[in-house]
Amino acid sequence: MLRNLCTHPYLIQTSHERSEKRRLLKEDYEEDEEFINDESEEEAENSSNSDVDEVVRKYKTRSRQNGSGDDIEEEPLEAIKVKTWFDDFISEEDKYKLELSGKMVLLVDILKECEAIGDKVIVFSQSLLTFDLIEDLLSYLDEQPVTEEEESRDIRNTWRKNVDYFRMDGSTSAEFRKQFIDYFNDPANDRARLFLVSTKAGGLGTNLVGANRRVMLDASWNPSHDVLSIF
Repeated sequence: MLRNLCTHPYLIQTSHERSEKRRLLKEDYEEDEEFINDESEEEAENSSNSDVDEVVRKYKTRSRQNGSGDDIEEEPLEAIKVKTWFDDFISEEDKYKLELSGKMVLLVDILKECEAIGDKVIVFSQSLLTFDLIEDLLSYLDEQPVTEEEESRDIRNTWRKNVDYFRMDGSTSAEFRKQFIDYFNDPANDRARLFLVSTKAGGLGTNLVGANRRVMLDASWNPSHDVLSIF
């Protein structure tokens, strides 16, 4: 929770919503198991945790992106709205308030400066929720009019997914990884200027030679996961 708060307060709400979806999925799974269960108690206990995690993992993969940039429409899991401690402090409108996060303010400033001088940026994070928030912010910025100052510095401020920026996480197929990397590394493609890379999914062997700037939004508790982002 502290990590989410330090990145952007709105992540506390999205993290809570994700936890509720996971809980509902687990409850549905356990209810289905009660109908037919030919396993012994010991076998059921050993397999239940891994099976539930697999269901949640597949749900989260389907509910993000299919790699081609098209949103997959997900069926919302409805839950009874219970008042939480942060309801009085965080609202839906806070999602697009950069001033609530020093990290986001600095990141947007870096992206604008890099666009003005033709640099390409990689942003590393171990939090998929953080990437979801960044994508929402980029979509919001893409809709804003360009100021006279930005226009004078040749800052277009356009942020179209798989054109101006790319995202690589555990749901990105090997085929699309290679395609995104080739687009990003192409020196003639000046629009491809941002790559969001999951610290764990990026791993070793990801060759992003086209970038000359990198941003680490957070550090992993396991230093080996940060090898790519550091070196």
